[in-house]
Amino acid sequence: MEGAYEKALAFALRQAGAAVEEQKEVGIPFEGVIIDNAFRADLLVNRQLIVELKAVTEMPNLFLTQTQTYIRLLNLPLGLLSNFNVEHLRDGIKRIINPYWTQSR
Repeated sequence: MEGAYEKALAFALRQAGAAVEEQKEVGIPFEGVIIDNAFRADLLVNRQLIVELKAVTEMPNLFLTQTQTYIRLLNLPLGLLSNFNVEHLRDGIKRIINPYWTQSR
């Protein structure tokens, strides 16, 4: 289900004028080099916001940590963790702030 939600949301965001990258590769620093494609974030919107999509009955802390890691590694100010398996979508969205974000990179 998450793949279908990802495609639909990416389409809607593009229709609204946003630049959207699907399955954005996230590299990790290791011993002075960047290891490419270590992770894949669901959506990168306007090169400023990661959107991680889920469709689960329970939202474990692992998903929050995953999104925090992506925004930290990409040096982005914000991320959204969205669970589509809720009665009202607004109840399934968690805004995540990167306390390590620096605008200079």
